[in-house]
Amino acid sequence: MKEQESSLKYDSRIFTCKRCGKEVITIQGVLDRRSVFCSAICRRRYWRHSDRRHQESK
Repeated sequence: MKEQESSLKYDSRIFTCKRCGKEVITIQGVLDRRSVFCSAICRRRYWRHSDRRHQESK
């Protein structure tokens, strides 16, 4: 099992958080599933008032 874990390679990713605009760089070799938001707090805050955000954009 340890051989399988060590053979897995995770690439580094760069993305911008949709909520705060912070640039996030994930570490190569570490499992990190983030791809849109920099943290759980930003994810919650983004979706909390999504109906207001849609009204402002129209």
